[in-house]
Amino acid sequence: MTQYALLDRRTVSPQASSNVELRPARLTKDSANPLMVQDKPWEVRIDNGYPNVLFDPTPATYFSYYTLFTDDADTEGASAAERAARPYNPLPSRVTCLALATSTDGMNWEKPALGRVEWRGSKQNNLVFRYVHGAGVMIDAHDVNAARRFKLVAKVDIPGAGTSMAVAFSGDGRTWSDLVAWEGASLVADSHNLPYYDERARVYRVVSRVWRDGVRMEVVCESYDFVRWSAPVEAVRGEGFARQVYSMSVSPFLEGFIGLASVYHEGDRAAEGFDTVDLELAWSNDGVHFDLVCPRQPLLAHGEGAYPSGAFDSACIYASPLVRDGQGNTWLYYMGGNGKHTDWRESALGRARVEDGCFAAWCERDATAPAALVTAPVAFTAHGARVYASIDDPARPAMLACAIKPSWKADAYPGYERTQIDVSLLGEKPAWVDLDCFASSLAELAGATGCARFEFENLRLWAISGVELGQHRLWEGADDSALQQVDASSFARCVDTDDLARVVAPLPTSAHVRKSMKGNKRANTKPELLVRNRLREAGLCGYRLQWKVPGRPDIAWPGKKVALFVNGCFWHRCPHCNPSTPKSHTEYWVIKFERNVERDERNLAELAAAGWKVHVVWECQLKKDTIDDTMADLLPKLAADLGKDLA
Repeated sequence: MTQYALLDRRTVSPQASSNVELRPARLTKDSANPLMVQDKPWEVRIDNGYPNVLFDPTPATYFSYYTLFTDDADTEGASAAERAARPYNPLPSRVTCLALATSTDGMNWEKPALGRVEWRGSKQNNLVFRYVHGAGVMIDAHDVNAARRFKLVAKVDIPGAGTSMAVAFSGDGRTWSDLVAWEGASLVADSHNLPYYDERARVYRVVSRVWRDGVRMEVVCESYDFVRWSAPVEAVRGEGFARQVYSMSVSPFLEGFIGLASVYHEGDRAAEGFDTVDLELAWSNDGVHFDLVCPRQPLLAHGEGAYPSGAFDSACIYASPLVRDGQGNTWLYYMGGNGKHTDWRESALGRARVEDGCFAAWCERDATAPAALVTAPVAFTAHGARVYASIDDPARPAMLACAIKPSWKADAYPGYERTQIDVSLLGEKPAWVDLDCFASSLAELAGATGCARFEFENLRLWAISGVELGQHRLWEGADDSALQQVDASSFARCVDTDDLARVVAPLPTSAHVRKSMKGNKRANTKPELLVRNRLREAGLCGYRLQWKVPGRPDIAWPGKKVALFVNGCFWHRCPHCNPSTPKSHTEYWVIKFERNVERDERNLAELAAAGWKVHVVWECQLKKDTIDDTMADLLPKLAADLGKDLA
């Protein structure tokens, strides 16, 4: 069942809602914080830290990659009294490195002797790379090459020798390839470089920081192979000097992407909070263009005090991408600093717990007046709508009422007029509230489009499910899928290296091939439409499209656990017509197709293990001369699995 975070602006009608505002979640910091501190001789200074905390389930291991200065003449030897008497003076001779810590429980960290980087005559340290700045690391489950499971992107910064971008790869997170030159458009990358993979667009992205118009801003680059990168595109910026987005980690979440933006304050030395860094929440539907969700409302509060005796996170906070552990918990790991951004400080690793799905909620702006939140037009499904809600203040009574209307200005559908919903069992911990409380059943609204109007008191509304987003309230121009395309011709060719076997996506051999490849759609293909038409004619309706189970079946009946894949012969390697392999870049295509087949087999096995009945029909079986025979065989099997009679 599709779930939508209500912080996603596509879900809400701002014209119809009243007395509501988005507020960030109240995150609970771990009582054991700080979890990891500067305690090694080579950790001369950790300021921003740029943390990358990852959880590898096999075996269950946490990795924390962080940036530090191993050589900093102004820091070394500066006593506490000296630091109190003068400001910190960073020198261009400072040397940045990347270090690794590991943990089995996410709380107790070790700094292993990796034997990779020499520091003052010894390699007995946890340094991964020397002269890298703002390194970002991800675990990639999509690469066919196991030696590339861990991916790194960073700026190489050698004092006196200039800077450049590079990537690296590892199979185990400890033993890394040499740095490989970044190819394609140049990137200044003056902060944390955070990579991630977009499942929907099937593309790698890195979020980085540049300067424009005299202020800092975040940008996004894209790549199909993690080596050749597109030109940077603006992702998000703050407001003037006082609220600049310094860095931002990104994590896929529900139908979009959560950004954890470190917002830097400068421009007025007399202002409260000058030269400090807050953590704010950002959101994107496409993984490229982000908005700050609750401006000026920190997602994570600073600790108490100030340098040098204040809490470890009393002045600056820089977040890792979100971490989901093996127990279903979501953690926000961050590097906290106890001093001003440009002055003396020491930094340490901490974490805070995130209730699943709880990043920002709609609340009453004024608790003394009625509040109403109205959804954008949505399509109701046969599964029934629910809202994810929690009590705001345990000391006050709560109320929730709902009505469903064809449009926000219209009267409610008959049988779906304003009805109060029992929320007596709700607490401060969010829970799903069933909306099937009307005089008529929500199942009768399946397929209809309308707006849900929520009137509430003393509640936080987090998410909604059992609906699908309809057409937006305004025509927005080009199809989103077209906006997400990246022209591969903008990338330079990649050169293989001796130390790392790498097979990369080939460039199109002609404009015709490029157009053909861009024309491939993930959903609503001609074969799918043919099958869906036959299903409707046979009375086998009530299905869902691209259901979120392994393989994302093209057509599914989740309630009956029946899935139907409509496979393209070329991409999925049809066993009936045995499609040919392209003659150009054969090595790439062979590995690509093997990976596709392995993934398909794995998805089918996972579905079967979960109790699903799975059917597969191939594109070549839907030709004019074969479709009737194909459907004559398929439809009775589906009807039997669904417990239905054919029309």
